[in-house]
Amino acid sequence: MLINLEDFDTRSPSPGHRSDPTNTPLYKDGFAAGEAAAKQEILNEQDLLKATLVQEIADMSFGFAEAQAHVTAQMTSLCETLMHRILPAVLTTSLRSQLLDLINAAIAQDAKAPMTICVPKDQLDAIKASLGDHAENFITFVGDPTMTSHAALVSGPHRETHLDLDLALVQISAVFDNLTTYQKRQSS
Repeated sequence: MLINLEDFDTRSPSPGHRSDPTNTPLYKDGFAAGEAAAKQEILNEQDLLKATLVQEIADMSFGFAEAQAHVTAQMTSLCETLMHRILPAVLTTSLRSQLLDLINAAIAQDAKAPMTICVPKDQLDAIKASLGDHAENFITFVGDPTMTSHAALVSGPHRETHLDLDLALVQISAVFDNLTTYQKRQSS
C-alpha cells in the first residue's frame, strides 16, 4: 500500500526566511573553518608519515651496517683460516693438477708437439713422478732454482702458460686483507 502526502501549506515564506541554508554567511564561515581544519589535519598526518618513513629508513640503514659489521667480523676469522692454513696446504696438489690439465689440453691439440715444463729445481722429481704416463717422450722437464716452490712455466709450440700459485695466494690474501680493512673502517 502506497500513501502519497501532499503539502497543503499555502503560506508564503516570510521575507527574512531563506529557503537555502547553505547560502548563509554563518554556514559559509563554518564550512571554510572546517575545510581549513581538515587540510591542516592532512598536512599534519603527512608530516608524521614523512618523519616515520625517514626514521624507518635510518633504522634500516643502521641495522644493515650493524649486520654487515657482524658478518665481516665472522668472515675475518674464516678468511684468515682459509688464507693461512687451507690454501697453502693445497698448493702442491693444485699445481700438479693444473699441470696435468695443461698437458691434457696440449695433447688434445697436438699429441706429438714437444712441450717443456719448467718447475722449481727441488720439486722436479716429485712433479715428474706425479705426472706419470703423461711425461713420456714429448715433455722435457727443466729445474729452475729461481722459481717459487709452487710455480711452473709450460711452453709448447703454440703457447706458453705461467702458473704461479704462490703469487696467486699473495694476491688473494691482499684482496681479503683490503676487504676486512675496508669493512673495519666502515663500521667505525
